[in-house]
Amino acid sequence: MLNERVPQEQLAGRLVLVGTTAPGLMDLRATPVSIYEPLGEEGKVSRDDLEGLKLWNQALRAYRAQAWDQAEVMLLNLTRINPCYLYDLYGERIQPHSTAFNRIQPHSTFAPRAAR
Repeated sequence: MLNERVPQEQLAGRLVLVGTTAPGLMDLRATPVSIYEPLGEEGKVSRDDLEGLKLWNQALRAYRAQAWDQAEVMLLNLTRINPCYLYDLYGERIQPHSTAFNRIQPHSTFAPRAAR
């Protein structure tokens, strides 16, 4: 692991975040960069958090597949469960493409930003 510079025994039981840096690219990325956010220690994450993560991944897949109505319904459900800026942001991006937005009342915390 880590180009065999760190023995695996040293990493046992520890949280390791792996990413890439490319200072020479000056914010231009030749390849996508994954971003991770720790949820908690293994075995100590609540069932609700795991279910929310599962629904978020489904919503993100629908969004990337441009299944706008499906993604929007999932995002609205996520917002009802646990309001989050990220869900609102993706919901705003979907609105121009979705027909579901006109049929479903968004959560009271959903407040689209003004057009720039």
